[in-house]
Amino acid sequence: MAYASQRIEVFDTKTPVLFPSSVPSYIRKLPAISPLLDDAAFNHLLSLLANGHRQFIPSPFVIRILFDIATLGRV
Repeated sequence: MAYASQRIEVFDTKTPVLFPSSVPSYIRKLPAISPLLDDAAFNHLLSLLANGHRQFIPSPFVIRILFDIATLGRV
């Protein structure tokens, strides 16, 4: 997606370039097709996704800064 204030260069691609205001109408115009998965397969994939989730806990900011300074001192 691109914002109207951004200057973008559109290269030769089949991927549409969408501005935020045009996203809802683009989604409504997508062709409606039959579901690709049955309910059992969808629920199985959903459970695999939920069970494979790991909580992201970033390291504290202060430790990152001190590590970066220590790394720079070794260069």
